[in-house]
Amino acid sequence: MAVHAEVDAQRAKLTMRQRLQPAYSTLLDALAASALPFEEGLQKERELFLGLMPTTAARALRYQFKAERDASKLPEKWQAPPRPVRTVAVVGAGTMGAGIAIAALDVGLSVLLLEQDGAALERGRERVTGHYQGRVAAGKMAAEKAADNLARLTPTVEWRQLQGADLVIEAVFEDPAVKQAVFRQIGAHARPGAVLATNTSYLDVDAIAAATSRPQDVVGMHFFSPANVMKLLEVVRGSLTEANVVATGMALGSVLKKMPVLTGNAFGFIGNRIYNACCSGCLSRWCSLRAPNRGWRKRTSRTSSITVSARAQRCC
Repeated sequence: MAVHAEVDAQRAKLTMRQRLQPAYSTLLDALAASALPFEEGLQKERELFLGLMPTTAARALRYQFKAERDASKLPEKWQAPPRPVRTVAVVGAGTMGAGIAIAALDVGLSVLLLEQDGAALERGRERVTGHYQGRVAAGKMAAEKAADNLARLTPTVEWRQLQGADLVIEAVFEDPAVKQAVFRQIGAHARPGAVLATNTSYLDVDAIAAATSRPQDVVGMHFFSPANVMKLLEVVRGSLTEANVVATGMALGSVLKKMPVLTGNAFGFIGNRIYNACCSGCLSRWCSLRAPNRGWRKRTSRTSSITVSARAQRCC
């Protein structure tokens, strides 16, 4: 029958990732059941649905659904009116900084893009303009919309222009000394009441905040690369961060159409802590197969994005 032929054709097009999710194949089975008499088709669909409910994939998706909604709810301690954010300054115009700028421009915010010299700034500006040119060329964005977004972008090498920003986020090299030097400049030039955010993926937010005279205004906002695509945003509260600053980070994450998750100031936060455990386990297993008689000893460093055992280091 024509229905079965079409279903078979669509089944052949399933990607490897879709084939690992039972719902895709089951959906095609339900479509095939449309060729049955009405009552039989309904019964078949019910059987298929009930068969999916106890699967591991279904349980995981239900857990994910609830977890994503729970994650966006601030504990009572951190509930406060967020500070208004209309202009965002991004310090650092590399891949991450340009991605953050694009994410802000896409939702109608004005963006100040700051770099240390004209050459680096031009490369960053080209990253942003190139993104929109590519979107227009692919038919994914109207030329007028791209032009409007770029009109709200202000590239600069002048620190004093940070005075016009409601929130300043640094996106520079992941080195404590570099970030502290940048935050000394941010603290000296950003207007009073501005939120000061660091995009660090695993460094101590309190140590970065200590470079300013207003650590209460400092919060971690860890975007994942590419920042304009990836949904997760870790909002990291420091020991002195004010509640309305935390609330601002969470609220801005929602405005940027991200999934903001509040986390404490601990090694790896959430994402890199998971990645750390995964890598450590993989390396441990690999080395146990390669050199089963060597000893096992963990070594953890705050300045390392993963924990690598001494045994794994010897094996590698």
